[in-house]
Amino acid sequence: WENADDTKQIADGTKQIEDHTKQIEDHTKQNKRRQSSWDPNS
Repeated sequence: WENADDTKQIADGTKQIEDHTKQIEDHTKQNKRRQSSWDPNS
């Protein structure tokens, strides 16, 4: 069934996007930590 393959591809794509989003969030947290250690005002 082609539809089953399409559904699986969409699910895989969604999971990749979620993984990327999580990585971006982790990087953002790390950057904020770094910035706060650089800047005494923040």
